[in-house]
Amino acid sequence: MIKKVLLSLPALIIFSNSVMASDSNQLLQACPTQIVYSYSLADRYTAYSTDQFDFSSIDTLVLSVTYRNDSPNTLELDSQPQVWTHQDNDQNELHWPSSNFTYEPPIVNPGQEFTVKGVVNMNTVVINDNIVTIRPQVHGGMWFGDVETYAPVVGYEFICL
Repeated sequence: MIKKVLLSLPALIIFSNSVMASDSNQLLQACPTQIVYSYSLADRYTAYSTDQFDFSSIDTLVLSVTYRNDSPNTLELDSQPQVWTHQDNDQNELHWPSSNFTYEPPIVNPGQEFTVKGVVNMNTVVINDNIVTIRPQVHGGMWFGDVETYAPVVGYEFICL
């Protein structure tokens, strides 16, 4: 019996920073590791989401995502991005956490890169959620119906506090 306990201790230590997803046997990391295109509409993506992670392990998510304006238009980024949380896939109920984001630069010419930087207060989200989604907004609160074509992601960074 002692050997079994000792052999299982390293596994407990290794996985102590992970949580099981509610709907599956998948382990969730403490911080997101990637941004993916999400919210498909007519085979085109309309938003950007993190991979699944354990919301309960952090208080604040600092998020920086860099995009390239591949549209023929100059973008005037003067509306707060939409930021929401949800669970497992984009078919579930959405929740709107407290967040604050800025754009750099706020005016983006065709071919130019721009960055959305900000924080999400993870204490204001539903504990069962495990994905953060972001959708930048141009003047008038609109965004592309095909983000992969017109505003592809060129880089991102996450800091979990």
